[in-house]
Amino acid sequence: MAEIPIDDIPAADDSQIELLSAIRTGPGAGLAAEAIANGEAAVAQRKLTIAAGFCVIFMVLEAVGGYFANSLAIMTDAAHLLADLAGFLISVFALWLSSRPATEHLSFGWYRMEIIGALMSVVLIWIVTGFLFVEAFFRIQNPEPVNGKMMASLAGCGLVVNAVIALVLHSSGHSHSHAHSHSSGPSSTGEHSHDGHSHTEPLLGVHSHQNVNVRAALIHAIGDLVQSLGVLIAAFVVWWHPTWTIVDPICTFFFGLIVLFSTTGLLKECIHVLMEGAPVHISNRSVRESLKKIEYVRQVHDLHIWSIKQGRTSLSVHLEVDRIGHHEAVLQSAQRVLREQFGISHSTIQIEASGDDCHSDCA
Repeated sequence: MAEIPIDDIPAADDSQIELLSAIRTGPGAGLAAEAIANGEAAVAQRKLTIAAGFCVIFMVLEAVGGYFANSLAIMTDAAHLLADLAGFLISVFALWLSSRPATEHLSFGWYRMEIIGALMSVVLIWIVTGFLFVEAFFRIQNPEPVNGKMMASLAGCGLVVNAVIALVLHSSGHSHSHAHSHSSGPSSTGEHSHDGHSHTEPLLGVHSHQNVNVRAALIHAIGDLVQSLGVLIAAFVVWWHPTWTIVDPICTFFFGLIVLFSTTGLLKECIHVLMEGAPVHISNRSVRESLKKIEYVRQVHDLHIWSIKQGRTSLSVHLEVDRIGHHEAVLQSAQRVLREQFGISHSTIQIEASGDDCHSDCA
């Protein structure tokens, strides 16, 4: 296996180090990275707040109209809007809480609140849908007359409102990371290390993927949009054939299932992060092989990779080297490999001399 010589990995020159130091220790220390994170959180909060406003207005309209039209499908849509509203508010609160600084007892801060908020939102929509399934079952056994004309009017309005909410949440929702590596010139990331710890933070031109809470809300909105379309079709059927009221609860069953299946992926992702699973886009084997290619590194063990939250990855690893005198050079090379090849923002690296028994005792 070809090794990566220490000397072949370009190091930052004095001007680059000075520039990064000025950014981190000057009057605006840390503001560049924080501005990106806070800006994205602010955008997510604004989208969720606007969507919540639409939800409140139309939810009341649908609840009242669905009651007078005696349409379970319309009330199902209103209930989903209620669940979405609660989800939006939970997500806004979670985003606000996740921006709070770390404490002595919460050393990683409140980042996981984003994931917990999204998880609560998904669970809420499942509970509401379950109750509506029960009601739909009784409606099939005991059909009730439905006002097809009013049902169609409300379903049409619901289709428009849900489309607007989905557009608000989707607008500029996906972003990408753009990074360029050069042998000279300022780096697009800043890194500082101490005692084997590396903290790499994006400074310029780096953006995370769509916020997980906004994605949860968008999934709900798309589910409601599809449901509104189905309710509209069912309303026209009932309007045209007033005796076909069974279409109303059947519609509730069908589109309720769509909503449930549309949230399973997000539910799995939230659980994966809470279980501290490795990010799906980072291969444990690839990281191990890349670290083993560094000059003087003989073994890589106790490698752990996990997500603190979406887009923020942490790593800890032990590197066994044959010449302990190159401790600092190996450490810097490993940090650079993790940053440039895998985008890992926080790493804890322990350097061990070849033959050290630590790896047999470490977890």
